[in-house]
Amino acid sequence: MTGTIPYCEPISLPSGQTTHVDVLNYANGENHPCFYHFHDVCEVVLFKHVSGQFSCFDQHYQLSDSSLVFIPSMAVHNFNLSLDRKSWQIIQFSPILFNILGLVSQQSTLQKPLVLELPEQSYYRYHLLLDWLAEFNQRDNALKQDILSTLIRQLAHEIGDTPPAGKSLPCSKLQPLLDKIRKHQQIDLSMAQAAEVCKLSPSYFSRLFKKVFQQSYSQYMLRYRLHLASRMLTTSDQSISTICYELNFTHPSYFISVFKQYFGVTPKKYRSASTR
Repeated sequence: MTGTIPYCEPISLPSGQTTHVDVLNYANGENHPCFYHFHDVCEVVLFKHVSGQFSCFDQHYQLSDSSLVFIPSMAVHNFNLSLDRKSWQIIQFSPILFNILGLVSQQSTLQKPLVLELPEQSYYRYHLLLDWLAEFNQRDNALKQDILSTLIRQLAHEIGDTPPAGKSLPCSKLQPLLDKIRKHQQIDLSMAQAAEVCKLSPSYFSRLFKKVFQQSYSQYMLRYRLHLASRMLTTSDQSISTICYELNFTHPSYFISVFKQYFGVTPKKYRSASTR
């Protein structure tokens, strides 16, 4: 990716921070790998250049330049973007901010994803808010809270005129596993163990998981571990072998092979590209 740390799932906010803003730019031909996933944080994504699709379960929404997407905490979703040039601003924030900022009523409104095609004036208003918030990535103050509050209130206001996109998590039966993954990053559970966590039979768990995440449990966990690896490669000095074994891959050669197959480059090249 051109000149920036690769954006990857799952999201982990910097230690001690409740928000984080990134600006991402991909040149023509560069891929943005993503998959059906969930995360604890809420996201607002403001696209400047994009061609592709946002999906939430069985609903799909075409994206174009000046699209805005709001994704609430724990909503299962995916971005499938073309290889054309693409760029966006993204803010990730902890859902506890709804309480901190006194925006509980707005939180109840923002329970489902929201997809907007913005006119030019509205786009630049959101762009200004996110650009301003980016200045406070490393610190909190009253002005930052005011700007974030304005952003959230505006999103809640938009829903008054626009039906929310997608659906929230369709089945609470998977919630025990999702909580275990997001709180403890449990990556070594077999499907039988995952089913046991949910108090479901393996066969029913398998069908339900595939219905929710549009892929098998084993496919999801492999991709989840690969994205954890991508974040560790770009945010730590751990060796490739250490990352391999920490994420329960059987051998560095296997890890390198599946990583390259998924991301298109070896872990070493991925790490070096992120530090250019």
